[in-house]
Amino acid sequence: MSSAAQIILLLGITLLCFQAYGYTYTGRTDTKNGYCEGSFGRIAVGEVGYDKDQCEKILCHHEMKEVHGCGVVFVPPDCELVSGEGNYPDCCPMPKCPSD
Repeated sequence: MSSAAQIILLLGITLLCFQAYGYTYTGRTDTKNGYCEGSFGRIAVGEVGYDKDQCEKILCHHEMKEVHGCGVVFVPPDCELVSGEGNYPDCCPMPKCPSD
């Protein structure tokens, strides 16, 4: 297998891992005042903030925000979904089972 094919394969596997554990999206936002603003509050351009209600990490860039959040979690039978504590990713919900 060529080096280029190995790199592409590794990149593909890495992307699958990220998709399995959460989501990331970017969106344009007005930062003329030096901040990204939203339901999460105000984050200065170049800084990182957290939305505790949505369990998301927000990176504020010039005219753009990058948001990272929790993914979908499989909950086995007889288990419950329990939110973690702290900022993303620690606040992401995880299954808690009677045997834990």
